[in-house]
Amino acid sequence: MSCIHLSPVEEKVKSLGVAETFRGKPWGNVQGEWVYFDCYLLPANLIESFSLPDFVKTHEHRGTHDGSELGLVCEKCDCGIMGLHPSSKKDGAISVG
Repeated sequence: MSCIHLSPVEEKVKSLGVAETFRGKPWGNVQGEWVYFDCYLLPANLIESFSLPDFVKTHEHRGTHDGSELGLVCEKCDCGIMGLHPSSKKDGAISVG
């Protein structure tokens, strides 16, 4: 489970039956746990609807050779919940937010 600040979002995504694609430390400098889902996350909507604290921020990475992602990072716990980046345009992927 992700940190207590992001767990409500993780539970929401899981309740929709979205597949988890990775859980762990995506980079060596990450201290917390990051979880990736096969969906599009809408960070601004999730922050508002779950009244997430100010230290939960939108995270966006548009990689050219190392993947792309869009989601939320808890700066207090160094945990993240990531989805597909909108530029990936994956057929059948749902949006959560």
